[in-house]
Amino acid sequence: QDILFPIQQLEEMAIRALSPGINDPRTAIECLDHLTASISILARRPQPAELLEDEAGTPRIQFRQHAFEKILREAYQQIHHHGQTDLQLVERVLIVLHKLRKQSALAPERAEQIETLIDELYDKSSQSMAYHGDREKLTQIYQKIRPETDTAETNA
Repeated sequence: QDILFPIQQLEEMAIRALSPGINDPRTAIECLDHLTASISILARRPQPAELLEDEAGTPRIQFRQHAFEKILREAYQQIHHHGQTDLQLVERVLIVLHKLRKQSALAPERAEQIETLIDELYDKSSQSMAYHGDREKLTQIYQKIRPETDTAETNA
């Protein structure tokens, strides 16, 4: 009944895969793909009712609610944190968030939350990657998924 539980399970699998002892970024990327498939369904749905009532209006079931932004951050932030210097993983995180943002266009506040997370994760990775070539590649990826960034900078 708790929507965060399966998200936390996939997140934990991805983080373990990124640990130095295992070092399996491919598994972490697979976890990201599964998370994104689930969250894309969630992003298109309206927030469910917190309280269900019977025909007479008597409250019967109360659900624990989680804001979309909390679910989004729970799914991606820690995975990114543990793999923020791995270009392949960061690229996948940014791409899946970009795809998710495009799918949630019906809910502007959700798309904005996703954009904010994309920007935060890009900034964090661009500061933590040691190799200049990786930072350049990351910037290219970011500019592809954020074309409005180029337009805004050109017009400024």
